[in-house]
Amino acid sequence: MNKQVASIAVFSAAAGIALAVHGVANASPNGCDSHQLVITHIETPTSSASICQWQGDGRTEYRGFGKANGLAVTAPVVWSNGSSYSAVNNGYTYRIDVGRGLAVVAPNGYQISYEPAI
Repeated sequence: MNKQVASIAVFSAAAGIALAVHGVANASPNGCDSHQLVITHIETPTSSASICQWQGDGRTEYRGFGKANGLAVTAPVVWSNGSSYSAVNNGYTYRIDVGRGLAVVAPNGYQISYEPAI
């Protein structure tokens, strides 16, 4: 499968949690692989994102997809408390707030966007 990995600055659209499910895949183009569990999945008008956990070693990663531009971001989760997950790519942070939304934060700490779930 070809994936276009984009800078987080380009993929600044946010997404909100619409559903938390366990499984092996979701319908978004940048969903979890067949050897991953879906920890949570979110949808907004402009984005979809998943937190995926590898079945073998338990690593978790963020996978986000811009619905309008088709750009995708995959990044390791660096922090989680079970109700929020943060992943960093090129200095930008993607934070999924389970059941609420997705924030995109620039390297300088400025919140670029926050979009609630649909």
